[in-house]
Amino acid sequence: MAINFYTRVKNHAEKLYVCDLPCKNVLRDEEYYFPRGIFYLGDSLPKLIVIGKNPGHMIKELSEKRSSYEEAVKFESICFKFKTGKNFVFHQRLLQYLEYLINSNYIDYQEAKRRREEITEDVFTKVYKTNFIKCSTPNEQESFSNLKTEISNCVDNYLKVELDYCQNPPILFLGNESYYEFHRQIPDYPNRVAKIKHPSYPYRKEDEETELEKVKYELGL
Repeated sequence: MAINFYTRVKNHAEKLYVCDLPCKNVLRDEEYYFPRGIFYLGDSLPKLIVIGKNPGHMIKELSEKRSSYEEAVKFESICFKFKTGKNFVFHQRLLQYLEYLINSNYIDYQEAKRRREEITEDVFTKVYKTNFIKCSTPNEQESFSNLKTEISNCVDNYLKVELDYCQNPPILFLGNESYYEFHRQIPDYPNRVAKIKHPSYPYRKEDEETELEKVKYELGL
């Protein structure tokens, strides 16, 4: 019997928790709870993939042992839906952007903040989120030029697999670094790609909708 899409995602994500690839600059201690970053609530092929650079801060809320995919998705859902503070502005602004790109519904940041639970449940049934590098790095701002081993391992063993089982939909990159590194690693990707400013750094209000429309057009959405 053919494996369903959710099970395929879950099986792939679970491989991250037993990954023993030799990476120089990643954290695999208990406080970082091993690789993570794959987040998807749908059970069919996504319309869009979002690719960030690497996982961010520590996840102390997860169990003391290596996480399961269900635990990681539960935590990520909480980050998008409920958690507040400067570390979670990223999540709210990304929801704002995805609501426009997927549903053609431009909302401002404050509306995205108010409706974050509803928007999360909707957009992440259509958008598959992952990271270029699957483990946290000691320095979240570490340059890709210092992460060549990590990039090679993650692209070949994980990212290319994800693109394949998602059947190569359009890709939105969060920031310049991931966008240009992807072109170096996978120059012949068969679908459209675009980049947006990392959601931690907002556009000027008068430029925001124009930029989102440009990205939407580049992705063919």
